[in-house]
Amino acid sequence: MPRFTTTTGSQKKFKWSIEYDRYLEALLEAQKVDDPSEKQLICEALCLLGLVEHKLFSDQTDSTESHLHEYLSTKEGRRLVRESNLL
Repeated sequence: MPRFTTTTGSQKKFKWSIEYDRYLEALLEAQKVDDPSEKQLICEALCLLGLVEHKLFSDQTDSTESHLHEYLSTKEGRRLVRESNLL
């Protein structure tokens, strides 16, 4: 699970991570997508098609803000991955 840290103008650290299920992992690996930002864009596009569900969890302290993006394949998304013989 990739994790990234950036600093805003107020010196507050921003951390984000992305998690996805094994179906999305198989799809992303088959397409040789390595960049975490690109993975997130693909997952967002699949959300718009109804193939993936997105959940966002966040936590904030005085010095850090954290976001966890969780992507889970829908029933239709899982079926398409299985039919493509990626799993």
